[in-house]
Amino acid sequence: MRAEVRAVFMMRNIGGVALCLFGTTHFWLTQALATLGIDSSAFAT
Repeated sequence: MRAEVRAVFMMRNIGGVALCLFGTTHFWLTQALATLGIDSSAFAT
Protein backbone atom coordinates (compact mmCIF):
# COMPACT_ATOMS: atom_id res chain seq x y z
CA MET A 1 0.00 0.00 0.00
CA ARG A 2 1.06 3.55 -0.57
CA ALA A 3 1.61 5.75 2.47
CA GLU A 4 -1.34 8.02 1.62
CA VAL A 5 -3.75 5.11 1.27
CA ARG A 6 -2.50 3.57 4.50
CA ALA A 7 -2.95 6.87 6.37
CA VAL A 8 -6.51 7.35 5.10
CA PHE A 9 -7.37 3.73 5.93
CA MET A 10 -5.95 4.13 9.44
CA MET A 11 -7.83 7.39 10.07
CA ARG A 12 -11.11 5.85 8.92
CA ASN A 13 -10.60 2.92 11.28
CA ILE A 14 -9.75 5.21 14.19
CA GLY A 15 -12.86 7.28 13.44
CA GLY A 16 -15.04 4.19 13.34
CA VAL A 17 -13.71 2.89 16.63
CA ALA A 18 -14.11 6.31 18.24
CA LEU A 19 -17.71 6.55 17.05
CA CYS A 20 -18.48 3.07 18.36
CA LEU A 21 -16.95 3.85 21.76
CA PHE A 22 -18.83 7.15 21.97
CA GLY A 23 -22.13 5.48 21.12
CA THR A 24 -21.78 2.63 23.60
CA THR A 25 -20.63 4.99 26.35
CA HIS A 26 -23.55 7.32 25.62
CA PHE A 27 -26.09 4.49 25.89
CA TRP A 28 -24.44 3.12 29.03
CA LEU A 29 -24.38 6.52 30.76
CA THR A 30 -27.92 7.34 29.67
CA GLN A 31 -29.23 4.17 31.30
CA ALA A 32 -27.12 4.67 34.42
CA LEU A 33 -28.22 8.27 34.88
CA ALA A 34 -31.87 7.50 34.18
CA THR A 35 -32.01 5.01 37.05
CA LEU A 36 -30.87 7.39 39.80
CA GLY A 37 -34.42 8.08 40.95
CA ILE A 38 -34.94 11.02 38.62
CA ASP A 39 -38.52 11.20 37.43
CA SER A 40 -38.38 10.93 33.67
CA SER A 41 -42.08 10.31 33.07
CA ALA A 42 -42.41 13.70 31.39
CA PHE A 43 -40.13 12.49 28.60
CA ALA A 44 -42.13 9.36 27.83
CA THR A 45 -44.63 9.69 25.02
